[in-house]
Amino acid sequence: MENQNEQNGRESNLEHPITDNKTELQHSEINEESRDNIVRKPTFQTPKSIEAEQKIHEDPWDTDAWVTLFMEAQNQPIEVARSMYKLFLSQFPTAGRYWKLYIEHEWKQGNEEIVEDTFQKALLTCHHIDLWKTYTDYIRTRKSRTEATEAYEFALKHLGLDIQINNLWSDYIEFLQEWEPRNTQEENSKRDQLRSAYQRAVQTPMYNLDNFWKEYENFENSLNKTLAKGLLTEYQPLYSSARAEFRARKNRREGLLLNILACPPSPKMEEQVRLWRKYIEGEKSNPHKLEAEELYKRVVAAYEQAIICLYRYPDLWLEIYFYHIQRKDLDTAKEYLYRGIQACPECPMLYFCLADLEEYMKNFSSVESLYEELLRLSPSSLVYIQYMQFLRRVKGIEASRKLFMRARKEISDYHLYIAAAELEYYRNKNLDAALNIFELGLKSFPQVLDFALEFIAFLWMLGDETNLQALFERLLLDYPVEESTLIWDKYCQFAQSFFGLEKRREIEMRRLEAVGGGEKSLLESAFSYYSFRDLNSWTSSDLLYIGDSLNSRQSVQTLEPKSTKSTSIAKRNRTNVESKRMESSSSSHLGSSGSLLESLQALMNMFPLSSDIIPDVNYVLNLVLCTPDSMQGISNIQNEKSRGEKRKNTSDWSKGTNPSSLSPPHRMNGMSIEEAEMEENAPLYNNSDPADSQRLPSRDIFRVRQAQRQAKST
Repeated sequence: MENQNEQNGRESNLEHPITDNKTELQHSEINEESRDNIVRKPTFQTPKSIEAEQKIHEDPWDTDAWVTLFMEAQNQPIEVARSMYKLFLSQFPTAGRYWKLYIEHEWKQGNEEIVEDTFQKALLTCHHIDLWKTYTDYIRTRKSRTEATEAYEFALKHLGLDIQINNLWSDYIEFLQEWEPRNTQEENSKRDQLRSAYQRAVQTPMYNLDNFWKEYENFENSLNKTLAKGLLTEYQPLYSSARAEFRARKNRREGLLLNILACPPSPKMEEQVRLWRKYIEGEKSNPHKLEAEELYKRVVAAYEQAIICLYRYPDLWLEIYFYHIQRKDLDTAKEYLYRGIQACPECPMLYFCLADLEEYMKNFSSVESLYEELLRLSPSSLVYIQYMQFLRRVKGIEASRKLFMRARKEISDYHLYIAAAELEYYRNKNLDAALNIFELGLKSFPQVLDFALEFIAFLWMLGDETNLQALFERLLLDYPVEESTLIWDKYCQFAQSFFGLEKRREIEMRRLEAVGGGEKSLLESAFSYYSFRDLNSWTSSDLLYIGDSLNSRQSVQTLEPKSTKSTSIAKRNRTNVESKRMESSSSSHLGSSGSLLESLQALMNMFPLSSDIIPDVNYVLNLVLCTPDSMQGISNIQNEKSRGEKRKNTSDWSKGTNPSSLSPPHRMNGMSIEEAEMEENAPLYNNSDPADSQRLPSRDIFRVRQAQRQAKST
């Protein structure tokens, strides 16, 4: 019982999470602030250290310079090198190999108290095999046999799922074998401990597993061959399963590097990030059909190994947090978030998640401490907005209003006013307060278009016709003409929704006088006026020619983004259906479906459109089907076009009159003599229904002719 209590005490000391959250965060920040002060003054004067410190000033994450500085410290007395070690390890707290080197330096000087304090800080921060092996070696040589046994068990508990744990198992078994019993009871105890260690080891997926199995066979046979036969038969399947699992896990870890110094996200780490994510997802997929609790241990072990290299990646900490939230393990989730904040103190998302979790657990004072700490580290309007919402939920209206007044003095950002106004309207049900805040924001940010549009949207949502019209007139007076186009567009939309036709026309004419645009602007407005959601009065074929005349539909998309987007989606869906229908009917002309798709792609590349309107697929298919020797012609043109050579192909379909003499291809009414002749001589094309056979419309042929001539001239 006493031994058990000692072990629990040891584990509680090492596993103790952050006890005073605010204090710990403040200490972390103090370390961040003091780091530069320490580096500015060389800790020891050597040419390499001075050069390395200069590089660190230029780039605090220059790992080569940091390693150079650390290695230079190895050659200094511990009293001189200690500050450099601590500085290095505060920058890279998961660098297990360097923790090990620092501890060994202190150990050689006999500084056992510092060694044990350092182990206390390092072990549960860094699940690195080399560091933990140094810990067991230290306890084994400095403490009692009972304490050493507990240290080995403690290490195996935390790192036992690492495939590199084989060295720790070897040390543990060797330690047990060295015990010289003084009586029969101790002899039996030694035998039982060795048997237990071997049986657990042969079930662990790790390197050198075959050697452990052979040792276990020899161990059992040396005691009792009859008993050995039964035990070996029992553990053979478990050993075989662990062996197969080791091979699979080793393959999943291929390419992973465990000794990389953990830096903030950078492009050079993209491959390692990808491999770690692949490894973690592989563990989560449970390929070995483990029980739920065993699977959980495997996944957590994978995350802990990933933290060694991706310690400064906030998304990894959030992923671990949400993993534990899904398991409803709130305490563990909170511990990981506090660790994540120490690793990435400038990531507000970690604070927000932790604040929500603390609020859920009714720790309201901790939430306020978190927000205040975050405002001290990186004040922003987003932090104030989240803080205001928390205070409104917990302390009421007045507390959130006081924070808004404080935020106005410290942050100049229109988002604060929008958030405060919405909080008043939606949560406090106070429309007058919301309007006052918007008016206050308009005075504070008179030239910020985004805020003006938010105010417009708010009044529009209320249906406040009078104030909305007054706001439009105010804004049009305040904004320069070149910046008022979007406001005019909104005003025209407002007129369409709230006024009659006469008033709408009046505002539209005022818009033309102010910003210009002529017929193009009127056409764009008409497209908006006479559409509703995904309904409009244009066919897909018409849109093709309208797009040519507009050159660009960007302003139309600005006017009616939802309608235009819905229309585009509807056209794409219709195009997909028509494409499938036409593919089967076209096989006799173009052979396989692959040839058809290649021809379509080549044709689209040859004739790029001047607008972003998606053409009707029937239109494109007709061009392909009515082109003699289409496959060969397209291939030749594409090859010659890619070489930049003038095409010399004189096939019939490339001949024609001078393009400059032709009428505009987008003409909708009337037909020239040449167009009429083309239609008369146009070949037939077939739809899926033979009754639908008809000639290719002359405007389509005419368009192809012109495009071909332009391609030839270029």
